[in-house]
Amino acid sequence: MSSTDICQLFGCACQNRHSFGIVISPRRDGLKMLCVHLTKAGFEEMKKFYMEASCFQVSPAEYVKRRIHESTTKFYCQIPFVTSDQPCHVVDLRTSEEIIHQLGTFIRSGEADVCWVPR
Repeated sequence: MSSTDICQLFGCACQNRHSFGIVISPRRDGLKMLCVHLTKAGFEEMKKFYMEASCFQVSPAEYVKRRIHESTTKFYCQIPFVTSDQPCHVVDLRTSEEIIHQLGTFIRSGEADVCWVPR
């Protein structure tokens, strides 16, 4: 996982400590999938990084990403799971404000026309 992924997982874990992420990597032989969660040490280290960033009055995102790369802490670990062909239901736990903000940002970026117009 990238430092950006770890930061996103930390943001989710702050709201619900039982949060997890699914990492999917396409391959020629099928999909490689991992289900991961933050370790207790990783969660505590991330809290420390964000507190340090606020004390130093620096950009939290860049500071935390740099500190993740410098750290020897194991930030996440794999959760064993089994894939299935059975139907499933997708549940989006984001708030409507988060979704609206993301959509608004995407539309204002000017990329929406490019992505939604058939070629």
